[in-house]
Amino acid sequence: MNTSVSLRSGLLALLLAASAAATHNACSVGDGSGTQDGTGGASQGGSGGVGGEPLVGGFTSAGGSGGTGGDCGYAEYSTTLEPGVLLLVYDQSCSMVECPDGSTVECNACPTPSKWSLAEQAMNTVLTTLPDELRMGLILYPNGVGLGCQVDGAPHVAVGPLSTTRQPILNELNITPDGGGTPTLYALQLAYQTLGQITDNGKKAALLVTDGAWNCPPDPFNPFALNDLIFNEATQAHDQLGFDTYVVGIQEPSAYLSHLAHVGGTDRIPSCNYDYATITNPNVSTCEDSQGTCCNYTVGQDVTTELVAALQEIVSQLMDTCVFAVPKGDDPNLFDPNMVNVYIDGVLIYPDGAQGWSYVGGDTDYIEIHGDLCDALLSGEAEEVIIQLGCPTAPPR
Repeated sequence: MNTSVSLRSGLLALLLAASAAATHNACSVGDGSGTQDGTGGASQGGSGGVGGEPLVGGFTSAGGSGGTGGDCGYAEYSTTLEPGVLLLVYDQSCSMVECPDGSTVECNACPTPSKWSLAEQAMNTVLTTLPDELRMGLILYPNGVGLGCQVDGAPHVAVGPLSTTRQPILNELNITPDGGGTPTLYALQLAYQTLGQITDNGKKAALLVTDGAWNCPPDPFNPFALNDLIFNEATQAHDQLGFDTYVVGIQEPSAYLSHLAHVGGTDRIPSCNYDYATITNPNVSTCEDSQGTCCNYTVGQDVTTELVAALQEIVSQLMDTCVFAVPKGDDPNLFDPNMVNVYIDGVLIYPDGAQGWSYVGGDTDYIEIHGDLCDALLSGEAEEVIIQLGCPTAPPR
């Protein structure tokens, strides 16, 4: 027997059983059950259903209602899982043509496969195995004349289902980079702006793939401020907009890339080291001093194998989330976010950021289901998610 599956199944059963035991009281005082023939509930004025199908806990579907009020449970909708969005932010500075073992430097081309060509092989391997519904796009940087510090005003491949963007992304990567600078700040700003323009939800993330330190500061007389500007962009994108920032460094470990991954909400391991040296604290211990402790993904000399593993793990995390659209009913003007309840396989699920559900990103268009309940949906152990409108949202437990 698989012990981990057994334990998870047991916990899920307990969660659902506890929810089921409390479901009856979620929207009613007293019995409050309605029936199809129009008999009202015994609680505070609950009106009976007219031709509606009975729901869990005395609710009825869009034919009538039982429970606390005349409109309680006026509609139910089966909802669907939202695919994730991953926007690649890809460094095409000329250092990517160097050898991964460091035997060539200063943008001198590697006589054997370079970091760029090995990374391209990894992207080919991973993209051909990903599901078509995953939405992806591509930003290459730098751009413009001389490929110095410029970044184009739009992605090279617009975000869309991988069924339509897979080949364009691979075509764009089938080049020999010759850019000079590494304007990571401007590339990330474009990435966050692009993600913010995508109206569909699901988990949204930027994936930075780079081989070196960023440069091109807005203020050339204060280059050290560039670190704070980049970290602030990623922090705001994560904390205010819900966008994650994954970071893959094709190089030696970098404390700065580690900190970027941390503030972007994508720690690779618990208790990773995200400290970095500053002018006021130059001697701090960083992940560069202790192998394997960086928060970001670090790819060494075996670029293809290690990058494939990193990309697969990142995409797995992105797709292993349970984000669902919230239907607004036939008349969206009637929608009340405080009158929404969620059921999994007929059992009421409570609002809870760890083992329940919550709205995504500060709006009410999408919910995310968390913890073991999400695991059960992804594995097929649980199947149907129902959004019910018209009853006061069950309070957190």
